[in-house]
Amino acid sequence: MAPGPYHAAPGASRQEPPQAATGHAIRLAYRDEESGEFKMDPAAVVALKQVRGPIGVVVVCGRARQGKSFLLNQLLGRSSGFKVGPTQKPCTKGLWIWSSPIRVRAADGSPYDLLMLDTEGIDACDQTGTYSMQIFSLAVLLSSLFVYNQMGGIDESSIDQLSMVTEMAKHIQVHTQSASGAASPTFFWVIRDSYLSLKENGRTISPGEHLESILQLTEDISEAGRVKNQTREAIRWLFPDRYCYTLSRPADEELLEQLDQLPADRLKEKFREGMNALSAAVFAHALPKRVDGSVMTGPLLAALAQKYLDALNHGAVPTILDSWQSVEETECCKAYEMALNTFRGEFDARTSNKTKLTVSYEAVLQAAMAVYQEQAVGEGHAKVKYEGKLKLEMGKIFEAAKAALESQCSLRQERLAREEETQRAEREREAREAAEKNARIAGERVREEVAGRQKEREARETAERNARIAGERVREETAGRQKEKDEAAERERKMQEIVLKERWEREREREREREREKEGEREREREREREREANTIGAITGQVFGVITLGATAAAGVLAAPAVLTAAAVGTAAGLVAKKIAHG
Repeated sequence: MAPGPYHAAPGASRQEPPQAATGHAIRLAYRDEESGEFKMDPAAVVALKQVRGPIGVVVVCGRARQGKSFLLNQLLGRSSGFKVGPTQKPCTKGLWIWSSPIRVRAADGSPYDLLMLDTEGIDACDQTGTYSMQIFSLAVLLSSLFVYNQMGGIDESSIDQLSMVTEMAKHIQVHTQSASGAASPTFFWVIRDSYLSLKENGRTISPGEHLESILQLTEDISEAGRVKNQTREAIRWLFPDRYCYTLSRPADEELLEQLDQLPADRLKEKFREGMNALSAAVFAHALPKRVDGSVMTGPLLAALAQKYLDALNHGAVPTILDSWQSVEETECCKAYEMALNTFRGEFDARTSNKTKLTVSYEAVLQAAMAVYQEQAVGEGHAKVKYEGKLKLEMGKIFEAAKAALESQCSLRQERLAREEETQRAEREREAREAAEKNARIAGERVREEVAGRQKEREARETAERNARIAGERVREETAGRQKEKDEAAERERKMQEIVLKERWEREREREREREREKEGEREREREREREREANTIGAITGQVFGVITLGATAAAGVLAAPAVLTAAAVGTAAGLVAKKIAHG
């Protein structure tokens, strides 16, 4: 599998391929019609094993008959390559790869290869739901950049078509590595034959903003709304690094059935512009695939794909880390055998000199370990296990050779050798004891740290509790002081009321006293009036009696005038008497 033309990775100046990528499509995986099991095509395995360096995988997936293969051909700079058909019958079955990966240079100038992978259309009329999800799962698991090809706009129906993502999010197990971590590919949602402008609230928005708007959860609380929100949450969880791009229709209606025969200059200019932007984005974001921190190569990718297919064939769910650990186990075992064979072939155990034997052992040991480190993959348990096993086996070979040599030496040499062996064992024992001691010390430190954190937490809780108690006390004291103020104010108010009432009583008493004085004054005035009237009556009465007396002694004619006066006085006196009688 010869690498194709160079592209620049993120951080470097990108160069367009000078010519269309050479090569041809190779079937990678398919389902056997007779057995119903997934199998890998041997030709694809051979091609992948030729890619010894880091490899990224660009996968295009989507519904059947919507131009996935045509899009991949455009990314390869070709009009044909992956099979494109003019009818509604799907052309691609299973998974297909391009035989020549595209060579890409990273920002530091180091090269790696990008593998283009085409998939069978999901939800085709001749597929079951389980098969569609299996194809979709394989595409996601194998990719480092996942392109979802969608004809038309993104709407509720297109979200519904990705409902299998919900099931995939439930069933793809990643154990200690979440799907939103390094195991998750970059996600490109490509909207094909787009002709509508993207607007929201009267504002033109980018395709990426449109995608994020569509993936917002709805407020629909019905069962259908809950299912739609589950799909949205699964897409956002499974593809945290996601982008959206639009492509207009590539050609007029009458030319669509001949797309695999049209040269680039026959495609519409707007489509070519969009395709150039999409191609630049693909080659900028398609990085080498990593699993559990290890960079994939062609052989590792082939082994990992086989493990995924084995899981599907046994009715199990593809488990990323379990499958990768199985690959690690196989590859590290191969590296162990290769390194051990190197050691056995180069180690000279026939020397009669112990020093030369040791020197030879150390030199060959380093060479064998270099072979193992070069061939082994991963940094997990399998690599450590086989590295220890290799060292142990080489040590056994060396010890056997040394024992054979020592058997030819004198008793003194044997005694010295045993002493040396004893010392070595003692050193190892001391080293083990030191390691155990260090482990115990580390354990004690961990327990002390845990206890310290517990004490800190308890101290914080105590401080918070004391603060709450102090707060309650302050509030109680404040309430008490306020109550005392209110009671004092109430007492003051009552005292003022008493003072005002007493003042009002005194004022009222003084008013009554003044009234009594006025009444006394009026009574005295009435008394004086009665005295005046009595005096008047007495005077008049005296005059009357005088007149009467005069009348008896005077002659009628001589005293006529005084008699008239006396009669008037008598009338006045009689009136006063009558008035006095009337007033009591």
